[in-house]
Amino acid sequence: FRSLTGAPRIVRMVGAAEVVDGSARRAFGIVQDITDHVVAVTRAQEANRLLLLAEEVAHVGHWHVRLPDQHLTWSNEVFNIFGLEPAEGPPARERLRSLFHPDDRALARKLLVGLRDAQRDFDFEARIVRPDDEVRTVLVRGRSEKDETGAVRAYFGVIADITEQKRAEANLRESTALLRVTLDNMDQGLLMVGADDRVQVVNRRALELLDLPEPFMARKPSQLEVREYQMAAGEFERGGATLRRWLDGARMQTDRP
Repeated sequence: FRSLTGAPRIVRMVGAAEVVDGSARRAFGIVQDITDHVVAVTRAQEANRLLLLAEEVAHVGHWHVRLPDQHLTWSNEVFNIFGLEPAEGPPARERLRSLFHPDDRALARKLLVGLRDAQRDFDFEARIVRPDDEVRTVLVRGRSEKDETGAVRAYFGVIADITEQKRAEANLRESTALLRVTLDNMDQGLLMVGADDRVQVVNRRALELLDLPEPFMARKPSQLEVREYQMAAGEFERGGATLRRWLDGARMQTDRP
């Protein structure tokens, strides 16, 4: 209904009738303005809906473990990550441990047992095996929730499916290793300088041809530092004075703001 100011309000009405000899003599009741409560509930539901949507897109779910009974609560995305149905509810401890990869179950068991001690926060990566036998890699992060005495009363945290990230990292390592093997087996020396004037890539043949030590090149020196190294090593016996003047000029250009 609308208040005297014309603003719409939501009310709850509860009433009862006084019955005497089978007849209603009078009625009485209460009217409660629940507008603020309904608005708060609606906003909370909308926030939760957006949270679940964000978790689904990011493949990150949240969980909560209450101590000491270890009552476990999962968001929908945690069920999705493990390949389980939310209607089944979170699995019991032994069932949960069996969802981890056999090589990672010892770590999972150590974690689950450690929750009983409730001593510290934790972060770990592990592999899980979904019901369809697909292996996924997850990052689990837990934080403690303490009462007024400082005792841990619960754990809460997130679990993220980082399988694609791990695959991308593995592919990058493989590609980098393959590139390094290719470069190191070239007959020609290759040296690549970046926009910052530092040597970003140098292959083994270039080290041999230019007589440059690998530790020196590993720190990605500038072109000027490479030339100065070669000059100090006596690589330019002829035209040394001319090269020294060129180096001094290059150094002045580098030092300018």
